[in-house]
Amino acid sequence: MAATFASVERRPDLGRTITDMTCDGSYPAGGYPLVNASLGLLGSPKSVQCSYKHATATSSNVADWIPSTNKVLITESGTAVSAPLVECVAGDITTSHVVRLTAYGDVIV
Repeated sequence: MAATFASVERRPDLGRTITDMTCDGSYPAGGYPLVNASLGLLGSPKSVQCSYKHATATSSNVADWIPSTNKVLITESGTAVSAPLVECVAGDITTSHVVRLTAYGDVIV
């Protein structure tokens, strides 16, 4: 399986789309690949802001867009609050994790 995408809002006048990405348990090393059309964009995004819309109560994950690979990398904290963030592995993420992606670029009309 792979992440699924649901369009929330498209604003061609602002060059912005908002899409919810629902994760799955098969998190791939290096992050979830983004398909530009799934974001509602004609080409590569100029920028993507990621924020957790929903996750489990015990999670402390951070999602970041990696422009060079066009992927969403998800990291998590270690056992201690001061521990550095490490990339998640398959099984760390479930379908309860939804990341809201605000993408900027040429919007599909």
